[in-house]
Amino acid sequence: MKTADQAKREIGRRYSVDPEGWQVLYGKNQAGSSDLIVVHGSDMWIIKENPVNPYQSIGLGAKARLREGEEIKSFSHYSFGLRPLPSEQMQELMLRLVSGKSTWKVMREIMAIKPSSPRDIRSPVVVQGPVVYSQKPIEVISETHRELSEKLDEELEKLLYKRYPERMGMYR
Repeated sequence: MKTADQAKREIGRRYSVDPEGWQVLYGKNQAGSSDLIVVHGSDMWIIKENPVNPYQSIGLGAKARLREGEEIKSFSHYSFGLRPLPSEQMQELMLRLVSGKSTWKVMREIMAIKPSSPRDIRSPVVVQGPVVYSQKPIEVISETHRELSEKLDEELEKLLYKRYPERMGMYR
């Protein structure tokens, strides 16, 4: 178990080495904390955060390996990643946005670009995503997810109580 920031840095380091095949899902859970689920191959990270004020949150993250035979259905048709945006596509996208035309064709072309490591990007503009957002609490996507999520919920509640006991009524 790590702080949310430490877990995000670990994910960033792993992404920089191997930027293909990532899936990202974001939503709120039943307790009201933010859940970020990141999957790469058989590795899954879950990061849970609660706001403590409008500018700061407190959170924990953990990584688990999916069990043998445990598979997670892809969250999106496209894998998550950083994609350099060529100037022609940027211009086309801006023209379509300004004129009110559909951007779907341009976005499909952009998403077809292979995700890149930050160190390999030379373009002044980068598209990040997709991050799939769930408006409802995230359903259990695997047994590993359920177990890790429950443990993180428990540890985050302990951490919140330890650091902000006066606020605990807000998170129940």
